[in-house]
Amino acid sequence: MAKENLDIPTQEEQDDITYGTNVRLIKEERETILVFSEFDNCWYADTTVQKHIRKFENQGWECTKRQYYPDGTLMACEFRGNAKAISIRDINPDKPKRVISEEHKQKLQQKLQEARLKTKE
Repeated sequence: MAKENLDIPTQEEQDDITYGTNVRLIKEERETILVFSEFDNCWYADTTVQKHIRKFENQGWECTKRQYYPDGTLMACEFRGNAKAISIRDINPDKPKRVISEEHKQKLQQKLQEARLKTKE
């Protein structure tokens, strides 16, 4: 069972609550929509996917609207994010992966261990 965001809204937020449908959305109906506004120079996200809601919150996106089911569980959120929050990259599945020699791996591991020791002190 997926863990849902159980934040209890304040009285002021409860006054502004928009309730969605009485029927829970099925997996095929849940979606995330991203829109970039060049005028505002920011991203807008509208999502009903709980995993994405948690991710947007953890990444510091500003929640502008929440919708709840009548039983009080979170149904959907709208977010506003910085223009640099999303970048469009080239996806090339044939791109060769970086090859690291064993000697280089050992050096990196040694540096990592030294850094961990310094943080423990």
